[in-house]
Amino acid sequence: MKTIDTKHLLLFGILLPGLVLLRTTAIGDDASNAMAMLEGKVFVGHTGPLNGPENGEDEVVFRNSRFLSTACDKWGFDSSGYEATVQPDGIHFTSVTKSPKHGQILWKGVVSGDTINATYLWTKERWYWFNAREERWFKGKLRAQ
Repeated sequence: MKTIDTKHLLLFGILLPGLVLLRTTAIGDDASNAMAMLEGKVFVGHTGPLNGPENGEDEVVFRNSRFLSTACDKWGFDSSGYEATVQPDGIHFTSVTKSPKHGQILWKGVVSGDTINATYLWTKERWYWFNAREERWFKGKLRAQ
């Protein structure tokens, strides 16, 4: 039976935590860079039911490390934090906005250059009727400053 060399065990014990810390820092930096790239941007565009036609307008805002859909604001959906990562096809983001009366919306999208393509899922649990579930899309362009 082969025994583990103490020097190798010590080296492994020192290197592994360092590699984990390095990887975690790189992931954190990637998210910070992606969020910095979105900061202050406002996208204007159209929205509609998933796989359906356009039936509304919206503005999506990335400001102060928060995400906001102005069309959903009137229903009490406040701005929310978001996560973002840089991928080969653009900046991918996710956010969950919540309303005290109307449930929550899960947003997922990609910003590529001056365009944004996103889908969002609105859900609302109800005790008196069926639970609400509606999937929609948003496509927009960067608003000129």
